[in-house]
Amino acid sequence: ATVEEDLRTQAAARFVILELGCGSRVPAVRMETSWVVRDALAKAGECDSAPPSISPEDARVLRIRISLDSAESDAGAEHTLHIQSRALAALRTIDAIMQELRS
Repeated sequence: ATVEEDLRTQAAARFVILELGCGSRVPAVRMETSWVVRDALAKAGECDSAPPSISPEDARVLRIRISLDSAESDAGAEHTLHIQSRALAALRTIDAIMQELRS
């Protein structure tokens, strides 16, 4: 099954895109992940603009942008969680939190 089909048919389905180290000097990757977010939302039958107060816990499609650059608004910003950090450090922290939640 495709991601979009899962989002359409399974209420608990989530889709997360990790964007690692793609700061403002790599606009092609940042634009591509914006398009993927919009495309997944559209094909899943959801509108591509969420209320400004959307939280990562409520988002069914979420881009996690890990970069040392400051957060910048772009297309799909309401579906983006920005973590200002080095990629490896952020991934280690995410892993530790996930392990803690599982125990």
